Amino acid sequence: MEKQTVRWLLEAEQAATKTTDRLIFDNTKVLFGAGCEIKQVTTALESCRVLISNLPARTTREMLEDFLTRAGFNRETFYILVLRMSVDRETQEASVIFNDARRAKTAVEVLDKAECLDEVLKFELAPIVKPGQMDDWTYNRSSYLEVTFNAPSMQAQAIYPTVQDAIDKAKTLNGGRCGGRTVHVTVARRPEPHETWTYIKNSIVISNIAANTPDSEILSFAAPYSMKTFGRKWFRVDTAIQRLEDHMRTVGGLKSGDFDVVQNYRKGTIFVRGRFDTWEQADRVWQSLQETDLEFLTQDHTLTFLAFPHQYSLHIPLEHYDAQKEIYDRLESQYGRDRTAHIVATRYRVVCLIQVVGIDKKAVGALKLKVEKIAQGEVVGVWDRYFLNWQGKAFFGRLLRQFEAYVRPDTTKQVLRIYGSETAVNHARREIREQMRTLAALDYKMNIEDYCVGFFVREGMKVLEDTLGEDNVWLHTTSKPYFVSVRGGHDAEHALQKLVSEALKKPLRPLVRDWSQTCPLCFEEPTQQFPLACHHIYCTGCLKHMLISATDGKSVPICCIGDDGRCKIPIPLPVIERFISPARLTQLFENSFRVHLERHPNEYRFCPTPDCTQIYRVSKEDSAVIQCPACLIETCSHCHKSPHRGLTCEENTLVGSKSGQELLLERWAKGHSNVKKCPDCGVFIEKIDGCNHIHCRCGGHVCWICAKTFNNGIYDHLNTVHGGAYDPDH
Repeated sequence: MEKQTVRWLLEAEQAATKTTDRLIFDNTKVLFGAGCEIKQVTTALESCRVLISNLPARTTREMLEDFLTRAGFNRETFYILVLRMSVDRETQEASVIFNDARRAKTAVEVLDKAECLDEVLKFELAPIVKPGQMDDWTYNRSSYLEVTFNAPSMQAQAIYPTVQDAIDKAKTLNGGRCGGRTVHVTVARRPEPHETWTYIKNSIVISNIAANTPDSEILSFAAPYSMKTFGRKWFRVDTAIQRLEDHMRTVGGLKSGDFDVVQNYRKGTIFVRGRFDTWEQADRVWQSLQETDLEFLTQDHTLTFLAFPHQYSLHIPLEHYDAQKEIYDRLESQYGRDRTAHIVATRYRVVCLIQVVGIDKKAVGALKLKVEKIAQGEVVGVWDRYFLNWQGKAFFGRLLRQFEAYVRPDTTKQVLRIYGSETAVNHARREIREQMRTLAALDYKMNIEDYCVGFFVREGMKVLEDTLGEDNVWLHTTSKPYFVSVRGGHDAEHALQKLVSEALKKPLRPLVRDWSQTCPLCFEEPTQQFPLACHHIYCTGCLKHMLISATDGKSVPICCIGDDGRCKIPIPLPVIERFISPARLTQLFENSFRVHLERHPNEYRFCPTPDCTQIYRVSKEDSAVIQCPACLIETCSHCHKSPHRGLTCEENTLVGSKSGQELLLERWAKGHSNVKKCPDCGVFIEKIDGCNHIHCRCGGHVCWICAKTFNNGIYDHLNTVHGGAYDPDH
C-alpha cells in the first residue's frame, strides 16, 4: 500500500473518533460523535456550573482549558460556557459546566484561591444558567439578615476666611483620616430639618469623626479659622451588638453561633449578620427592626438588608437596556413593588442589572421567564464575518442612532439578535437584509501557499464552481502572493476556508485505484472524487447534498450508503463540518437532539411549562420531585405531574378519579383491623374507642362485632350475644 494511502487512512481513522460537545437549547450538554450520533446527554439538572472570577485579562479559552486539564480534570468532563470581561474591565470571569456535581465540588475545593498568571482565582458553585438566563442570586445561601450601622461619631463645622478657602479645604480634606477614621468633607450648604449645622458660606462640614476624638486633633487636621463640633452620637458598641443579637434571638429564634460581627474601624461602620433556619424567621426580624426602639439604629445611618427568598439577576449592556427600556418599564409598572414578585432595574457604568425578586416561587418563576424572553431579543437568521469587524460595529452603531435598535452578533449560534421596540426591530431587520444583499455581491479572498496552487487547479476550483457558480470564483496566479477570491457571502467564505485548510494538509487524498469507482448516491463515476475511509468514493457535490439534506436530524447517525445501503459506517465529524456551514451545523445538532428526544420518551421529557426549553431525565424512582432551574416549577420526574408528596405516583393518579379514590380507600381499610363498612350504606367506619354500638351517619345502629344493623334492641343483642356492650378488656 502506498505511503500516501497509509497516511491518509491514519488521518481518517483519527477523524472517525473525533467528538464535539454542544449546548443544545442553551441548557443541555450533548456529546456528538461520528455521523452526529449522540454519545452522552447531560441535562441542566444533572450538571453543575462553576463560576471562576479574577481571571487575568489575557486569559484565553485554550489557557483555561489547559489550566483545568493540568489540575486533573478530563477535557470531556467540563465545558467552558462563557469567558468574558468582568464589570470592572480589569479581570475576566468564566462559567464552566461540569457533567456531575461531584467534579464541580472537587474543582471548587481544590482550585479556589489557586494562582494563575499572578492572580488569585475564586471558584464557587452555581446552578447551570444558559446565555441570557437569570442567575440565582440566593443559590446555596441560607436565609440571613444583614444590618450595617455607624459606630459612635460626631460632626464638625470649620470656618475659613473666604468661600474659596472653604472650597479648597473640602477638596483637600475629603477622604482624609482624622482620629483614625476616613472622614467625609463637604462645603456647608443649607441644612435639612434633621441637620444641626449653621449655614455659613465660608465653612465646611466634616462627618464621620469618631465620637471620642479630641478637639485638638480635629483642629490639627482641618486648620480652620474657627470650629465647633455637634451631632455627637455616643453608645457602647459591645452593648449595642449584644442587644441586637438578643433582639434577633427573641424575635426570630436565632441560634447560638449564627451571629457574625465585622467592625471596620477606618470607615466607622459595624456589620452584623444573623443566619436563620428559614426566610420567614429572618423576615419577622427585619420587619420588627423597622419599628425598633434600639437608639443606635437611626433611620438615616442604618442599612437593614434581607434578600428575598427567590432572587434572580441578569447583567445586560446599557445599550441593550436602553433599547428595551420601554418594555422593562411596562413590566415594572405592571408588577409594582408587590412582595409576591416584581422586577428591579439598576443602571451602572457599563451594564444594567435586572433583578426578579419575590416571596412566591411560582410567581417569580413566571416573571423570570418573561424577562429572559425579553432579554433574548429578536433573532435574525443571517451571518457574516463582516459583523465582527469594525465596519460591522459601525453598521450596528448607525442602527442604534437612527432607529434606537441595539444589535448584537451571537457568535455561538451565528445569528444576529435585535433589541428594541417593535418598530425599531422591524427597521433594523430590513436594513440588515439589505446589507446582506450588499455583502453577497462583495468578493472575499484568501492568500494560498505556492504548493496549494496545484490542488486548486486540479480539484479545488471545480468544487467551488459547483457550489457557487463559475462567475463567482477566481484563482489569481499572475503575481505573488497567489490568492483565491469568491463571491456569495458567508457561505462562500466558509467553503473557501475549508478548501484552503484542506490544501494545507498534505497528502490530501489516498490513491484509490483499487476502490469502488461508483458514487453510492448517483451510481455514476464520481466527479471531483471524495473518498471515505470505508473505501467508498462520492462525488463532492453528491456528498454535500446528502449531508445538507440530513440537517432535519431524522437520518442521524448519518452513515455511508455504499454497498446498496449496507455499509452504514458513520461519516466522521470533520467531513460533515467541511460541507456544512456553522449555522446549518448548529441546526443539524439541534434537530438531531430533538429527534433523539422524540425517540426516547421514556428517558427524557421537556419541562411542562409552555415555552420552557429545559429537559429532565425520567426517574425510575417513584415520586421523584425536581425543580426546573429556569421557570422554578416543580414536577414529578417519574409520572410527569405536579408534586404529590406523601403519595406514590399510582396513588396520585387514582386520587384524580372517583373509582380510584374508592380503590385507595379499600386498600387502606384492608390494612386496618379497626375499620369496617356499614351494612346499610356501605360507608367505612373507623372505631377508635368506646362500646360496640356504632351509630352510623345514615341512621343505622350497627353491632361492631357481627357487623349487623338493628333498628331496635341493639343493647339487648349486645348483652345477650356478646356479654355486654364493651369488649372484655375494656
